[in-house]
Amino acid sequence: MKRTCAVAIISALMFTAPAAAAERASDRQDAGDLWRAFVQKVPIGSVVKIRTRDGERLTAIVFVVDEAGMTVKPKTRYPEPARRIAFDRLDNVEVQRPGVSYGKAAAIGAGVGASVSLLLLLSAQ
Repeated sequence: MKRTCAVAIISALMFTAPAAAAERASDRQDAGDLWRAFVQKVPIGSVVKIRTRDGERLTAIVFVVDEAGMTVKPKTRYPEPARRIAFDRLDNVEVQRPGVSYGKAAAIGAGVGASVSLLLLLSAQ
């Protein structure tokens, strides 16, 4: 009885594992198609934050976008050569928008307000 159950479980696992692996491969391909559609809409010269499937993160400027991947120039302190990244390696792509963050604006406002208050307080004496 135990042997029959063990054979049944092993055969079930053997037949479902390849199907699950094929499904993951097709999901990866679908994700690559989605990233291709997204990145093709990003203007050339835009600054993007990229995270790959292997955990690498970089901020880069978009140079070329084609059917298989994109070529980017990393924004680093020291110059680096342009790199090609395939769409199926992408985990996340985020376009950076120029501007000041809310936290930075609040800190600047608080600093200016404190300075003006201090000047008014000192001039009243």
